[in-house]
Amino acid sequence: MERPRVIACIQVRMGSTRLPGKALMKMEGKNAIEWIVQRLSRCTSIDQIVMATSTNPENDPLIEVAERLGIKWYREADERDVVGRFLHCCETFGADAAVRVTADCPLVDPELVDKLVGLYREDPTGYDAVTNVLPPTFPDGSDLDVLPKRTLERLDREIPLDDMHRDWLTPYLYNPKHGFRIRPYRSEHNLSGYRITMDYPEDMALITRVFAHFKEQPFGLNDIIAFLDAHPEIRDLVKDRVDTAITQGAQMRSAAYKRLEEKTNTHTGTVSIVIPAYNEVNTIREILKRIENVDLSGLQKQVIIVDDCSTDGTRAILAEYEKQHTVIYQERNQGKGAALRRGFQAVTGDYAIIQDADLEYNPEEYPFLLAPMLEGRSDVVFGSRFVGDRPHRVLLFWHSIGNKFLTFLSNCLSNLNLTDMETCYKAFTKQALFAIRDQLVSDRFGIEPEITARVAKQRFRIYEVGISYSGRTYEEGKKIGWKDGVQAIWCIIRFNLFLR
Repeated sequence: MERPRVIACIQVRMGSTRLPGKALMKMEGKNAIEWIVQRLSRCTSIDQIVMATSTNPENDPLIEVAERLGIKWYREADERDVVGRFLHCCETFGADAAVRVTADCPLVDPELVDKLVGLYREDPTGYDAVTNVLPPTFPDGSDLDVLPKRTLERLDREIPLDDMHRDWLTPYLYNPKHGFRIRPYRSEHNLSGYRITMDYPEDMALITRVFAHFKEQPFGLNDIIAFLDAHPEIRDLVKDRVDTAITQGAQMRSAAYKRLEEKTNTHTGTVSIVIPAYNEVNTIREILKRIENVDLSGLQKQVIIVDDCSTDGTRAILAEYEKQHTVIYQERNQGKGAALRRGFQAVTGDYAIIQDADLEYNPEEYPFLLAPMLEGRSDVVFGSRFVGDRPHRVLLFWHSIGNKFLTFLSNCLSNLNLTDMETCYKAFTKQALFAIRDQLVSDRFGIEPEITARVAKQRFRIYEVGISYSGRTYEEGKKIGWKDGVQAIWCIIRFNLFLR
């Protein structure tokens, strides 16, 4: 079998929210592109080094650098279409696979590149990608992916042109529900707590010190780690930028989190969080604390709590929050739907999220719900408990079967392809919520199929993202029962077929 041709593809653009123009910033006399090309030239497995950017005129200086360095380049028309950029690079330069090297990784390790390419060539058709980021055991800034052309062709077929994953392809590629065969490569020692990427001025300071120490002599990742360990004052330059989600055991390099941070940092506005509460004395303080602590990167929060005539002391606790939040008291118990309808009337934010008052859903996942709307690609977002690889508590088999049946029936009548219609986590743009809120009539748990039917009838752009789920047992306070399931069937039929 002929040896597969592999190119190293430097993904680069001049635009950056956190550190504009960083690709051409000088470090010890060379910019990031020059350092990356110099280091990649030491690889024995790479057939060609190329640059992949876009036709945006601000990227013209990058082409001048490529020409001066004698490397080929490709420019995609749509700067956000990274999938197309890599696929067309493979086609243009006759490659069977591309090593994805981002321009914010000037300390890319040639030996690590050779190792991953070697794993790919051992079995070129056995895997759809080879990566060292899943799970993250290498430093942030040494991330590499070997992407076969056939994988890029599949991504090109599956991901719509207006989907955020055209730009942000690795979360899609590594999501188990999409069925890609991933060959992970792990470090012998967990190095994920080190940071050698280039996103902030303090990153530049650290990387410059590394290059100043080694100068022109060849050095690899092990040398860098040894240098940082010997000089903790340099390592600590970026201690406030280390991704704590990774060091605390997250299963994926947080390029996703960083990307979400970049997106949310470019937006201003308010997120209204609507919380229906009934007899949640044991959890109401904690859920409000979690909401307060979640970082929305500049977006403000409007918290609206609607107490549905609780009798267990919840009201007394909520009275303590009246000055900082909007607290609404129902005069009689009417159900979750009635509480949400009342809360929706108080929404003033640019976006709205439904949050149950128990601890089954994690507010730290708000950025995932907001991202498609902040991208301008979605009007409504459902958080699905049944997709993705985030943690789920295991319990109540028949309850999960019931949820999936109700979702199936709803999909049949609404012509959507949701995986979790009954989820609490539904997020809306202000325009989408205001278009349906005065139409809503459900008082109890029928509000879930009603909302779904109404957003489907409005032909809103609907996205679904995977979320974690820490479900409760009935002994722990779960309230929904089989009668609500029967009622949900009627609501699905009613709101999809008989209401216009």
